[in-house]
Amino acid sequence: MGNVAFKLFGIEIAWYGIIITAAVIMAIAIAVSVAKHRGVRKDDIYDMALLTLPLGIIGARLYYVVFDAFWGGAGNLDYYKNFWNIINLRNGGLAIYGAVIGGFIAVLLFCRFRKINRLAMLDIAALVVILAQGIGRWGNFINQEAFGSAVTNPAWQWFPFAVHITRPGVAQGWYMATFFYESLWAVLTFVVLLAWMKGWGFFGKINTRWAQKRGIDAQYPRRAMPAGNLLWGYLALYGLERAIVEYFRTDSLMIGPLKVSMILSMAMVVVGIVMLFVNNRTGQMAPQEYIEPQKNDEPVEDPAVEETAEPQDEQEMQDEQEAQADDAEQADA
Repeated sequence: MGNVAFKLFGIEIAWYGIIITAAVIMAIAIAVSVAKHRGVRKDDIYDMALLTLPLGIIGARLYYVVFDAFWGGAGNLDYYKNFWNIINLRNGGLAIYGAVIGGFIAVLLFCRFRKINRLAMLDIAALVVILAQGIGRWGNFINQEAFGSAVTNPAWQWFPFAVHITRPGVAQGWYMATFFYESLWAVLTFVVLLAWMKGWGFFGKINTRWAQKRGIDAQYPRRAMPAGNLLWGYLALYGLERAIVEYFRTDSLMIGPLKVSMILSMAMVVVGIVMLFVNNRTGQMAPQEYIEPQKNDEPVEDPAVEETAEPQDEQEMQDEQEAQADDAEQADA
């Protein structure tokens, strides 16, 4: 299978772009479906996506360009002095950590402008971003990139442990399918975070116990959890996976002998675990559902008033009739 899926008006449409687009669409769809579990309107998800997507792409590109220009090798800095080479995405060069940072900034700005609970929105973002990462990694399979060390033992030369690479510029052979390891871990992490949010099985007991210890009378105790737990869980789980996988990859961005992504991943693990501990002790419970605000523009008639008004009128009429009858009897007498 080649990198190009088809041509549209003479422009090559790559499989990588199609896969990433599919991942984004699925992420938005799932975010919309779970928004109510964090007290967020569906329209806010759509609006946030309009800001998050461009800032995520910008962040992914800038992250790659900065590290590749200054630490990527001789001559790279001169290459990026041409502005077109900085913004040209068709030759590759996107870093997932840059996308996460750009998206994180976008969510904070959006929540500040709309006055939305930041941690609640970041919980939603963490849930869908990890799934999008898992899907997007299959674009690396099409491009024959993001693989690991060479696999020389024939007993391990099979997919999905290893992948056969025939890309120009790389020695043909079998290499560790690190893109697949990351994809599988990302999908499993999504399942864990979703189960935690929904309170399925074991996670429902954890959430219920947290609410009881905090003395919280939650409407849905199996889904009771502090806002931000999904975010910190994402940092810890994804950081752990990336630190392990990055060790085996051969195309990492480097600062001297150090792999940038490995350092950042280990920092994510530490931050995620520490914040999970702190958040469970001091965090506020995440909104459990979105309640549409009621409109008070028009006065609402109270049907109870109307129901009691009619019997009062009938009673008055009866009293008047009895009074008139008494007057008539007295007149006859």
